[in-house]
Amino acid sequence: MMMRRTLLTVALTVWTCAACSGEPPVDIGDHVTGSQLSDYAGMWDGYAEAVSFSPSTSDRLRLTIDDNGQGTIEFGDEPLLPPPTDPQVTYPADFASRYPGGVLDTEYRVTSGFRYPIRALQVVSDHLKLGVLPKDPFSAWCSLQTSIAIPNGDSVSYSCSTQVDLCANGFIPCTCSASGCAVVPPTSSDQPGRYAVQIAAALNERGSELTGTLLISESTREARIAIILRRD
Repeated sequence: MMMRRTLLTVALTVWTCAACSGEPPVDIGDHVTGSQLSDYAGMWDGYAEAVSFSPSTSDRLRLTIDDNGQGTIEFGDEPLLPPPTDPQVTYPADFASRYPGGVLDTEYRVTSGFRYPIRALQVVSDHLKLGVLPKDPFSAWCSLQTSIAIPNGDSVSYSCSTQVDLCANGFIPCTCSASGCAVVPPTSSDQPGRYAVQIAAALNERGSELTGTLLISESTREARIAIILRRD
């Protein structure tokens, strides 16, 4: 009987001290790995299965994400391209090997040697989703162009000053206006599903590995490529 009274006294003392301490209760939370943007922040290195990114023969993928959802992605393992300096010269110099289908390839083909800004990053249903604009490597080149007004009846259209093929198609890859030329993202550019190249991936329970799909959409077909990345 004495033992039961002692245990009861100890229990009441502990409860009373906890209630009077003024400290808030500890919230262990119900966080699910992959449900928050911060879960994905960091540097990731991995590969895409059964594919290589021209002109390299590498399947390597590198993804960097900061706490604000900004970052870059690199495809393949080529050295970074030098920035363009001459608006009258096709960029990059090895354009034909990177884009064997010509300028139309710049709409959907990603290339090695460039850090693509990640676009429209979202966390949806514990999955990371983001878009990639394949034309982004031409942003600096397009900005070097002089926009030329072309009268067309009662309206005016605009094109680049250069005569190289990259401007012969009007909006591929540069879009020109009265204020200049630039690479323009798709409408509703805050939605990853609007991009020709997309990534959707999920974390493992430890938060150390991302597995998912690289989606490349052409006008008449789609390629879905499995990807695996590990946190550096």
